[in-house]
Amino acid sequence: MRNESIVYGVNPVYELLRAKRRGIKRLYLLSGSKNPAIKRIQDIALEHRLDIRFAKKDILGNISKSREHQGVVAICEPIKYLPYKELIENQREYDRILIVNNVQDPHNLGAVIRSAYLFSFKGIILTRKNTVSITPSVVKASAGAVEYISISIEDNLPQVTLELKMAHYKIISLDMSGSISIKSLNVIPPLVVIIGGEDAGINRRLLNLSDYVVKIPVSDESLSLNLSVSAAIIMQHLFSK
Repeated sequence: MRNESIVYGVNPVYELLRAKRRGIKRLYLLSGSKNPAIKRIQDIALEHRLDIRFAKKDILGNISKSREHQGVVAICEPIKYLPYKELIENQREYDRILIVNNVQDPHNLGAVIRSAYLFSFKGIILTRKNTVSITPSVVKASAGAVEYISISIEDNLPQVTLELKMAHYKIISLDMSGSISIKSLNVIPPLVVIIGGEDAGINRRLLNLSDYVVKIPVSDESLSLNLSVSAAIIMQHLFSK
């Protein structure tokens, strides 16, 4: 399966079909389903002359390795990752970039990708170490938004961040230790937002390279916002500028 990837769930497979970025080798649908969303996917697949196969629920579970398949599983080409230098070279398109550091929960990463797409952060840079890769569960959690985002996976995030600074991107880290309130943050693109995992946080070297270290004020600092919620708040704030 090295040259194949699995996408499951109604919305992810629908967006896979709609985006047309990855070739689809086979499409499995739940036998006898009367779900109109599955019927819509079937109609699109027939238009594209895809290989459609019908299977029972447990078979779909075996193929997808998940109970969350919703009666739809696609076998497709894997995601093609984009070198981060191409993001920099196409700054007009990628004027908002998200760096994800130390995020290991696939549902959090998927939710972050969904928000990134909705708030025009068209490029995402992940670290190869200590961050979950783009697994089928991440694709599912993104509701298919991953099909519209350019993703880079890099080893040396400090070096990547330094090159982004040299290309005139403003670097914004979201961290509870930040001295700047999001309320006073007024930065126009090109810009980069760095988010870190709820436990490990952002690498110290990345914080030191940041132009702004920002926090989100809350009513009770003994509690913290979920990572994906925090990421959505800062991306929406910068999207509205």
